[in-house]
Amino acid sequence: MRLNIRLSNFINLRSLKENRITFHTSSIGELNAFYPLIKEAFNFSKVNISVFTKTGYFHANKIFEKEKKEALVNIYSFPILNTFSFLTKQKAIFIYENDFWPQMFYFASKKDIPIFIFDLRISKRHLKKYKKLKFFYLFLFKKAKKIFVPKKEVLDYLKHHFSEIKDKFSYHIPLKLFKFLYFEDDKLKIFINLKKKLKNKFFLFASLHDEEAFLLEKAINILQRKNIKILISPRHPENIKNILKILEKYKEENKFFIPNKEEFLKNPLKFLNFYNIICFPYFGIQKYLYAFSDYIFVGGSFNNKGGHDILEPSYFEKIVFIGPSYENQIGNLNFVENICILENEKDFEDKLLNLENLKKASIKEKDKIKRDTLRETLKKCLRQK
Repeated sequence: MRLNIRLSNFINLRSLKENRITFHTSSIGELNAFYPLIKEAFNFSKVNISVFTKTGYFHANKIFEKEKKEALVNIYSFPILNTFSFLTKQKAIFIYENDFWPQMFYFASKKDIPIFIFDLRISKRHLKKYKKLKFFYLFLFKKAKKIFVPKKEVLDYLKHHFSEIKDKFSYHIPLKLFKFLYFEDDKLKIFINLKKKLKNKFFLFASLHDEEAFLLEKAINILQRKNIKILISPRHPENIKNILKILEKYKEENKFFIPNKEEFLKNPLKFLNFYNIICFPYFGIQKYLYAFSDYIFVGGSFNNKGGHDILEPSYFEKIVFIGPSYENQIGNLNFVENICILENEKDFEDKLLNLENLKKASIKEKDKIKRDTLRETLKKCLRQK
């Protein structure tokens, strides 16, 4: 995660535009999850978007480029010490997950700006943290108007533990599920149709952390014997030292390649049919890889990071693997079926040897995920002044 290490991101006198709906989030993944709600919010109001990381800030400017030209949105790099931004009167402030800054809550409450928290993190680690630092979270949660929890089973725990404010907690379908309604990208359609033209099957390592590079060594030997090609989409493109160290020896055999992002998006067949192992150290490309891959391993799950998004690959109905550390995805498991949860490295090898016996993952009750749900959520929040 790249922070904005520059003076303007610590002290910035640029105040939020007044009387808008403000969305605050941490980085790219959280911003993508917020995307459906932000898109629907344009039907109600102009919008401010506040993003903490450098990569998230640039991503926001890219995905809302059209709305920026139409003067519908202002995008801010969130400054740590500029508490006074949130003294600007807003219709509401929406925060994704747990990017909590006490000054934001304090000054918003001074201006009587309602705060809504979406997809509150509910892993075992976070539940322990809420219990251990109850005084801190109680201070924050008291100042929120509503806290939306993405898992019904956790509601009772939160209401019991924070009995003083139990009415603030409410269930809401995870926002990440709604992003499938916005897959309107023409490029994505091209990649979905690309599958018919490909000779081989593909195994994608999605959001792979550099500490998980050891999995590649195990996978390459097995998958190449099965004539399955390997795609790698690193979680942190700037940090792939261990990944490259393992792949370097395949470069000499002309099996491994890192294509230019724009060239690949323009002519993917040129690379996919020629190379056995392709690495994509870029942001904004992973959903295209999901579209034609046959098997997908979700990273952050063999290095105790809690696992990354299992919803998106499941939407494309692929065989999806996740490692033993998947606590961040426990809430999402309620909405998917046939996720292959790996117990350890040996289990990973065994599953690779028996790919033909595995079932494709899919989203449950896909028909219940509608834009109307988001519009109703926004209406209720904007009424709760």
